[in-house]
Amino acid sequence: MAKILLVDDNQSTLQLISLIIERMGHSTVLTTAPGKVLQILAKEKVDLIILDYHMPKIDGLILLRLLKAHPRYHSLPVIMLTTDTDMHLLENSFKAGAVDFINKPLNKSIIQARVHAVLSTQQAMEQLKKSRAETQQLLEKQESLNRELVQTAEELKRTQQQLIQSRSMKAISVMAMGITHDFNNILFAILGNVQMARSVCSLEVKDHLDRAIESGERGKSVLHHLSKLAHFKKQPQAVISLIPVIQDAIRGIPAEILKKIELYQDLRPDAAHIRADYEEIYQVLISLLTNACEAIQDQTSKLSVTLQLLRRTKETTDLLNLKAGDYSHLMVSDRGMGIPAENLERIFDPFYTTKGLGGTAVGLGKEGTGLGLSVVNTIVKNHRGVINVESKVGRGTTVHLYFPMVTVNSMHTHS
Repeated sequence: MAKILLVDDNQSTLQLISLIIERMGHSTVLTTAPGKVLQILAKEKVDLIILDYHMPKIDGLILLRLLKAHPRYHSLPVIMLTTDTDMHLLENSFKAGAVDFINKPLNKSIIQARVHAVLSTQQAMEQLKKSRAETQQLLEKQESLNRELVQTAEELKRTQQQLIQSRSMKAISVMAMGITHDFNNILFAILGNVQMARSVCSLEVKDHLDRAIESGERGKSVLHHLSKLAHFKKQPQAVISLIPVIQDAIRGIPAEILKKIELYQDLRPDAAHIRADYEEIYQVLISLLTNACEAIQDQTSKLSVTLQLLRRTKETTDLLNLKAGDYSHLMVSDRGMGIPAENLERIFDPFYTTKGLGGTAVGLGKEGTGLGLSVVNTIVKNHRGVINVESKVGRGTTVHLYFPMVTVNSMHTHS
């Protein structure tokens, strides 16, 4: 049921129209004072206005224009009531915003037909507007669900990759424990016998035996690191400066390689302090610098090591998923051969390598075992850090490391 406002200076006309409309099942509000229309609308919620064109004091066309200019009532449908059939008058009414007109003398069937048509159209438009709003809400909800599905799929993929890596690292652990146990026994016997031989041999032979002992001690050191990896033990950490670790690692680059490359360093002291194990971070840097040198050692190229402050807020969003705070952002970058895109996703997998098989120690050749970056990744995660690799074939590789920073005044040993 609709409520209709009737405006006419003739009371009998109002009564007749009201009777016809109420027989249709609608209610009416009547007024012979066009100046009170806005007051009535402020109190009554109406669905349609039937407005007389010719009235004293305020002309119906003027009132129509006032209603259409009002921000609250401009969408109310208005039917003009007139005794004239002048086309110019009707044209002005429609231009001002009227939706229909009713001629006098009044005809019951015409009044009912036109009121029904306007109300039906209005109802259809309201339903269409509501449907559009509901459709928009459904679309927004669907987009939100799509985003959640994509995010869930990405999280599932990361979880699967982590599970695969975890199982691979456990396999390494079992293998490494067996290797370290057997080779420790072998090295113990070798070094013991070599030292005994040294004590009774000539000076000429001692020099060769000393080099054998040095190699054996290096082998023990390698087994020591392998043992730590096998047991996944987190080493005691203290607040350290990254700059001395970086400089020590750079000094480990062979002189013949340094002669062929352009080395660039930019190490910011305000980004240096993190809580870490010095030896493990040193291992990470040696591994990354070795990989970079191997990528460019057949050509004259550039190797850069930079350390910068990276600040993240709660509003910062990117693919790194770093929590809010300050980070030491360490970059090792080369302009070497680069890594193909299809290999980037697997570079942290244990046993995976883009090099040939058969390499031995770090820095001794281009061939590798595939253990390097998986160990680097494990160490970085044990330091609450994040590692990210960018690479393009023919343009080089940049490894990004992000470690949570600590303030200098908190420098104390922390296990």
